[in-house]
Amino acid sequence: MRHNHIAIWVTALLQVALGFLWYSPLAFLEPWAYGFGLDLTVMGEPDPVALIVVVLGAVVNCYVVSWLIRRMAITGVGGAVWLALWLWLGLGLPWLMPHYLFAKVGNSALIVDAAQLLVATSMTCLILALWRRKPRTIA
Repeated sequence: MRHNHIAIWVTALLQVALGFLWYSPLAFLEPWAYGFGLDLTVMGEPDPVALIVVVLGAVVNCYVVSWLIRRMAITGVGGAVWLALWLWLGLGLPWLMPHYLFAKVGNSALIVDAAQLLVATSMTCLILALWRRKPRTIA
C-alpha cells in the first residue's frame, strides 16, 4: 500500500491550522506566553522562516506517521489512538519536558505545549489511519 499523499498534505495543513488556533488569543496564547515570560504587548509578527519550518515539519511528521501506520497495519480508531498515545508518551513528552525543566520554563507553557502535541498527534494518527485511498481501477 502506498502513501495517501492527499491525506498527508491535508493533515499537515490541519496540523498548522491547529497550531495557529491553539496559540491564538482565542485559545491558549496567554498561559503559553506567561510560561515563557513573554509580554504579549511587545510580541511582533512571527518570523516567516519559522512558518516555513512549521509547514515542512508538519509534512515530514505526516509522512513518518503514515509510514508507521502502514508498517504496523493500523486500520481502525483503536490502533490509531494507541499509536498516538505511544508516540506522545514515548517520543513527544520525553523530548519536550527536559528542555522546559532545564530552561525553567513555566508549567503553563509546558502544559499548553504538551496538550497541543497530544491533540495534534491524535488527529494525525486518526486521519492517516482512517482516510483510505480509493483503489485504482483499470478502465
